Amino acid sequence: MRVDYSFNATPDGVETRPCVNVAFLADGESVGYTALVDTGSRHTIVLESALENLDLGPVESLTGNIRFARYELKDQPVYRLGLRIKSPSDTWQDIILDGLPVVVVTAKDVELPFVILGTSVLQHLVLVFRDYECILHLKARDDFIQSAHYADDSF
Repeated sequence: MRVDYSFNATPDGVETRPCVNVAFLADGESVGYTALVDTGSRHTIVLESALENLDLGPVESLTGNIRFARYELKDQPVYRLGLRIKSPSDTWQDIILDGLPVVVVTAKDVELPFVILGTSVLQHLVLVFRDYECILHLKARDDFIQSAHYADDSF
């Protein structure tokens, strides 16, 4: 799947960042959310408000201290959730990832404008960044293992 970088407003102006559209599998309506691909984040993070009325199942663990953006949170619940990375075109299929740890932020004063896709999800994908073209290529890891690129030492 090929994804163009998105424009994001920041206090210093506008920057381009790799973002994808995701939906949670527990959501029968498949509502899409913008997700920032953040290779520097250990956690995949979503606001609780994005998962209202969904059966999240049992809490798997708590995070302890977690810091992101300007927020510092303690003991946020981690759930096993499935998600679909929606393809931006008909050329590629959606990528479905099931049962991955996702931090669900319950703090009411947090206003995160997107889902953060951190390593808890990204370790199941192969990502090729082409910053000079503002393009991200995404492939499910298992699909990549079956491809010719996997056996190519120069790739």
